[in-house]
Amino acid sequence: MDSDLLLKNHLFFIASTRMDINREFYEESSPKFPLSITKTLDYIGRSSSAITSVLEGPSQQSPYATCRIQTVLVDAKTRKPAPFPDWWREKYAHLVPANQPVIMPHLKKPNDVHVYRTKVSYSDIDAYLHTNWQSYVGFCMEAFYDNVLKNQFSGAMGKCLESFEAGYRKESSIGNELNVYSWMSPQENGDIQFEIKHDNDICLHARMKHFET
Repeated sequence: MDSDLLLKNHLFFIASTRMDINREFYEESSPKFPLSITKTLDYIGRSSSAITSVLEGPSQQSPYATCRIQTVLVDAKTRKPAPFPDWWREKYAHLVPANQPVIMPHLKKPNDVHVYRTKVSYSDIDAYLHTNWQSYVGFCMEAFYDNVLKNQFSGAMGKCLESFEAGYRKESSIGNELNVYSWMSPQENGDIQFEIKHDNDICLHARMKHFET
């Protein structure tokens, strides 16, 4: 995909992600070997693109899991979104089917939330010297289990994860102190939502859902 040419003056930031897991993945009788992962570029926007990864097992009619990740091309100096060059779009856009972008809507945080505080460590940052997107997922999980241990989300304990989606808003970096707010959505049973803030900046909105037992 000529990433080496794009990255001469640009960076790729992850903007949003969504993962869906099939209940069969958790069943002991489901075959787990061999597993295969297929990746497909299935969306190109003005400055963003999305890749879908599909985890499949042997002889399964439905995939075990699907994960879509949307990245944004940003200017290396301004760290603002930049459009794909015309030559790149002409080379690849016609190969990609018309698909929807991965958009995580902003969440409205209620007044009654649980607050978990953490600090960005050296192991949490990536090559761009900001917090790795996977570390944000880890912060959400730490806040979730902190709630469980305090009997806040006891109804979700022991249930299997069905989906997780996140939207990344602002950057944070090593040494930054973060507040991880979490709450259970009143609209959807089992939908647990998160907001991570550094000072007044929202770094992430996320939500996860578990299968009903």
